[in-house]
Amino acid sequence: MSESVVLTRAWGNGADRIEDGETVTTGLQVVLSLSGDDAVPEDSTDKLVACVLDVSQIKAFFMKCDRDILIETNSGSAPGNSISLKAGKAVIWSLNCGLANPLTADVTALYLTLAAGEDANLELRFAVDPTV
Repeated sequence: MSESVVLTRAWGNGADRIEDGETVTTGLQVVLSLSGDDAVPEDSTDKLVACVLDVSQIKAFFMKCDRDILIETNSGSAPGNSISLKAGKAVIWSLNCGLANPLTADVTALYLTLAAGEDANLELRFAVDPTV
């Protein structure tokens, strides 16, 4: 059974607004919502989070955290990929965005690094084609 995920992007300056959006049809959504009791603990270094993804199956993703956070794949010391999220700023990617997928290595685990201060709420959403 397929599902649809809607991605939107906009640029606005007063009444001058440009919008772009797309609907991604996917067979599976992988959702990692680390918030509340499951929030990323403050002062974490290479906190292991279980996550396995074949990058060739990812059709789109959305990542957002309420604090600056470093996400590393597969290893905290020699990561496959590193993504630094700025507080409150989403990273959105899709097959049709015109850019290469920033995740280039299959994901076997996630390692999160967060500075001291407060716990962080992290949202990771992946639209995946499970048939590949």
